Amino acid sequence: SLYKALTPDEKLFATNYEDFYKNVLLKLGESYHYDERTDTDARDNDDDILPWYVKMRVEDMDLTARQKEALARVLGEDFNNGAVYRISFRDAFTGKEFEPDELISLSFPADGLDPSRTPVFVHIKNDGSFEFIDGRLVDGRLVMQATDFGTYAVTDSRYTWDEILSGGPSEPEAGESRSWVLPAGIGIALLVIAGIVIFIMRRRREDEE
Repeated sequence: SLYKALTPDEKLFATNYEDFYKNVLLKLGESYHYDERTDTDARDNDDDILPWYVKMRVEDMDLTARQKEALARVLGEDFNNGAVYRISFRDAFTGKEFEPDELISLSFPADGLDPSRTPVFVHIKNDGSFEFIDGRLVDGRLVMQATDFGTYAVTDSRYTWDEILSGGPSEPEAGESRSWVLPAGIGIALLVIAGIVIFIMRRRREDEE
């Protein structure tokens, strides 16, 4: 091979150059996979999952009033704690969006979030729907894994993860009303009462006849 044909000095130079080149790419990849402004970190991924030439971009976003209202219904409280980012990955060579085949791990600062509460990542899709991703608290940072990126809310909830997925706790807490359950219960009760009244009135008419 061409390498075997090199002299010992040439082989040493080639090896050192290869190591130097790899280190340069490694450093470049680290800079591509970390956003210093938001402290968003994607460096904890193997190169076959997130190649060095894929650049992460993180932008601050604001939720609309309707999105905040919808989130509040699921989280059990107003969305006042956390941050919203638009996250994307692009190939530095082609400029095209990078679509991973495997889960990419991302970590975020947990500043301002209560460690006793449930960490939650909410993927706010283009059609307005939500996808909830379970978060983990690792060494003081919130960690998530995903293959689909876009707008994400990084927050926490007083509900457990199972309660979030089911739309809230199975039993209302003290002082908490379940207005979305009450109307249905009242409707059923009124139908039962109306049926009894109609039955009694029919019996009376039959007796009178």
